[in-house]
Amino acid sequence: MCIRDSGVGAGFLAASGVMRMFTKDDENAQFYILAFYFIVFAVVIALGIIQIAFVLKYFSFLKGYFGQGAFLAFAGLLLFDWDRRFEFATSLILLAGAAINMIISCKAPPPT
Repeated sequence: MCIRDSGVGAGFLAASGVMRMFTKDDENAQFYILAFYFIVFAVVIALGIIQIAFVLKYFSFLKGYFGQGAFLAFAGLLLFDWDRRFEFATSLILLAGAAINMIISCKAPPPT
């Protein structure tokens, strides 16, 4: 299982969300809303990785490699921003983790 890739991606995603919270951008409320969602997504990914039953009850797609990869790809594409280097690097980490999980889903049996 790609626990390290997804966990590292979740950590960077949370860091990006926290950094956005403390960045001044008064004109754009969407900027702060996305920051909140990045932190929530990071928590969901982290709790899904360690197989918390409450989270897997509502986010059952995180049980499989393909579901984890799809969610990482979603978060990575949502975070993609050319102007912010840290967020750009974080989105590349998330997309790499997504690709690895999706490739493993084709080769490995589903986790039980």
